[in-house]
Amino acid sequence: MRAKLLFLILILCFLNRPASAQYVQEWGDVSLEQWEINSFENDENAHSIILFDLGESYVDKNIEIIHKRHKRVKILNPDQSDYTEIKISVYDDRSVQQLRNISAQTINRGADGETVKIEVEKDNIFTENSDNWETTSFTFPALEPGSIIEYEYEIIYSNPAALPGWTFQHSSPTLHSEYRVLVPDYLNYSAYNYGYLPFEKTDDDDEYLNRMRRYYNLAPSRSSYTFFRTVLKDAPAIRDEPYVTSLDNYKNQVKYQLAGYTNNEGLYRSYMSNWDEIADELMDSYSYGKSITTRRSLRRSTEQVIDGIEDEMEKARTIYNYVAENVQWNNKYRLSTTDRADKILEDLSGNSSDKAILLISMLRSAGLQADPVIISTRSNGKVDWNYPTPRSFNHTIVLLQIDDTILLLDPIDEIIPFGILNPSSINGSGLLMSEDNAKIVDILPDNLSSIRTASVLNLDSTGKLSVQLRSNYYGYDAIVHRYLAEEEDQQTYLEENHLENAPGSEIEEFELLNLDDSSKPLIINADIVNDQYATVAGDMIYINPFFKDRISKNPFSNPNRNFPVEFNYGTNKQVRTTLTIPEGYEIVEIPENSSAQFSDKTGFSFVHEVSGNTIQMLLVTVNNEIEVDTDRYDDLRNYYAFLTEFFNQQIVFRKTDDSAEVLMETETGQSGN
Repeated sequence: MRAKLLFLILILCFLNRPASAQYVQEWGDVSLEQWEINSFENDENAHSIILFDLGESYVDKNIEIIHKRHKRVKILNPDQSDYTEIKISVYDDRSVQQLRNISAQTINRGADGETVKIEVEKDNIFTENSDNWETTSFTFPALEPGSIIEYEYEIIYSNPAALPGWTFQHSSPTLHSEYRVLVPDYLNYSAYNYGYLPFEKTDDDDEYLNRMRRYYNLAPSRSSYTFFRTVLKDAPAIRDEPYVTSLDNYKNQVKYQLAGYTNNEGLYRSYMSNWDEIADELMDSYSYGKSITTRRSLRRSTEQVIDGIEDEMEKARTIYNYVAENVQWNNKYRLSTTDRADKILEDLSGNSSDKAILLISMLRSAGLQADPVIISTRSNGKVDWNYPTPRSFNHTIVLLQIDDTILLLDPIDEIIPFGILNPSSINGSGLLMSEDNAKIVDILPDNLSSIRTASVLNLDSTGKLSVQLRSNYYGYDAIVHRYLAEEEDQQTYLEENHLENAPGSEIEEFELLNLDDSSKPLIINADIVNDQYATVAGDMIYINPFFKDRISKNPFSNPNRNFPVEFNYGTNKQVRTTLTIPEGYEIVEIPENSSAQFSDKTGFSFVHEVSGNTIQMLLVTVNNEIEVDTDRYDDLRNYYAFLTEFFNQQIVFRKTDDSAEVLMETETGQSGN
């Protein structure tokens, strides 16, 4: 009886273990359950599965942050997994951050169930320095389908205000991700949770608190410790989707900020900044605000640039064009400046904020009102305005005010016209830092973007197609296509960005007009022939009339999406097409005049008219819907499914009876006389 009771108690203890016990295990100990995991629900694209990802951070006796991580991953497909190579980056200044105690290994399991552990040797762990970062990398040996890899490391943060956050979602699904933080009572941190997935409720925190209190170098508290434990289980992968700014905006995360501390005299001191304090600190810094200058040498240079110009707006435009065109951008987005504005002008090169600070200095030297607006570019993620920190920003733009007119200027590249922002800078809002105060300002697209295309399609009876194409690009669309045209030779640019739906096309002649003049539309003229675009089958010819800018595939193929669709900017496209009917043929089928609306800001229409031997077509698509929330995703997906089906229609021509009779008469030599 006692044996049965003891057995029952053991079973109940097992069932009441913390849920993490089945996932988080000691180094090198792999349970049978983990070996048997070979898929993740509703994810056929999972090439690996994160079995557990455990982080711990605490304050040591030196009032430094010790950050530990232990991660274990099941490799399903070594050729495509993101975890065959690991990279860990810290600041290259060891007085700020230091990486140490790296261990990594591959664990394989034979047919007999025996495990083989292959350690990553220290000689195969490499470190390189680049742009103020020290990156350590290593690869895992002997990987095969079903391998388990794990690695662990520590990072020391010298500043207790730099308590690291934690990201719970990655490109592979995660069964268990957990972050534990233990700090002494005289340090007061605020925690901020983000993400769409619900975090686990943790009722067993005392066990893990006591574990962390056993660290030999833990900073002593005065009376108690503050403990944070955050857990996310069974988190699906979060992968790149069309029309998304930065995935970091939508991953489940936790961040910490030092709100204040109690000094040795028992007095509480606030540490957390507000946006006004951050602005004051930046503007008083030699690596930012004090770089703005109106020294005599810079004033003289400015006067030379605007010599003879009286109109203030024209002065601003001329100064802007000078900075955008003559100061080389080093392709680095940075918040900090490298030098004073007058030195940047001497060197004629700098990072993104260098160019903005120089523009402000020259505008002020010309007597104009200009102030910096610090922003986060789209790829850097959105700013959390509840979490004041300068680390959120990586770029500066300029707010210019002349009378009642306010313009945002982005002089990063000569491709960007005066008064229009680089599309990558349109990320919702920024922090304006004027002499009076700091305030959050909206940074939204102005919908000044459009494409106008006219094409003449001449189709003969053999199916050969000759095309005369002319496209005008305005606003943001012109900026994007100027960048694309810069990246490759012009013919390759045309083939990849204008003829992607017409394989087999040969460009006979082409020209790109205004490529270097951002004040004018970008114009593309091209003469094209294609023997493969139309299909000839017996007496029939089939041709898709939407030669350019066709939506041939639904960009929203994923049936589920857990974050919004972000279009960056609105655009209006108009395509006028004239298609000649091949001699001796008649129309059998043609797409019907159609229209559809996704919303009052987004829709399309198509009309055609047959006149003699030509078909005149006008296609208009408008998308001024900048952000579509998840609750409307199905509607958007269905709208694009409709568009895809519409654009894949063809015009069908059939040889007329008259043409057949003429052909027979020609072949038999009958003249009709």
